[in-house]
Amino acid sequence: MTLDKNFELNSTSREAVIAMETRDHLSNGVSLKDQMSRENINNKVRIKKYSFFLMLAALIISAAFVACNKDNDNKDDGNNGNEIVDNPAIIEVKDVVNGNNEIVTVKVFGNYEENEIASAKYNNGFKLNLPTIVPNHLMSENMAEDATISDMEARLEYFLNIVAYNANDEFIGSIDCRDDSNKNKCYYAYADRDFTLKRGDLLDYSFKKGWNKWYRVEREDGSYFQTTQKPSGIDFKWYYSPKN
Repeated sequence: MTLDKNFELNSTSREAVIAMETRDHLSNGVSLKDQMSRENINNKVRIKKYSFFLMLAALIISAAFVACNKDNDNKDDGNNGNEIVDNPAIIEVKDVVNGNNEIVTVKVFGNYEENEIASAKYNNGFKLNLPTIVPNHLMSENMAEDATISDMEARLEYFLNIVAYNANDEFIGSIDCRDDSNKNKCYYAYADRDFTLKRGDLLDYSFKKGWNKWYRVEREDGSYFQTTQKPSGIDFKWYYSPKN
């Protein structure tokens, strides 16, 4: 491609570029107008292709998102069957081992038996919403003797089981969170602040403000230790035991 000597090709000479393109188009027997029309058509085709690929990508992303949500829905989040919910402030159980139709209501009492913390209807299971705040006068100041406590002002409220009542509001039994051997158990405690409580190899608590789960676990030698760290390899479920 050549230019007349009257034109100088450089980065700032727009006129030279236009003249060059005009000469080339004319020499090829194609008018500039026709060429521009073809370029417009090509651009429209490119835009349509680009839009198609964008739509295709959007459909693929949407399908992947739906698939991920479906997978999440199918995962066991602790609410299925007899499992307990990970949030200690909500005790939701879909099935109680040995449960029966005589159970109508379940209740939770604190370490002072007259203090009812929460209650719920029973229908082959139950959902207890524990209070977000427990008043200080309901909480215990007595901690384990000879224990190392990070905050001596800390207080606890706890319960060891859930109490079952019949249609006449009569006590008929209790519901415990434990394993099948009844040697390892799960309990609940409310702490008014974050603190730790430790005593040798018997107690190892790291309480957070609010509701916590803590465990009594049997060692191989038959001794027990208590901890807020969930032990591995133990299948905790909820079991109903009628009163004797």
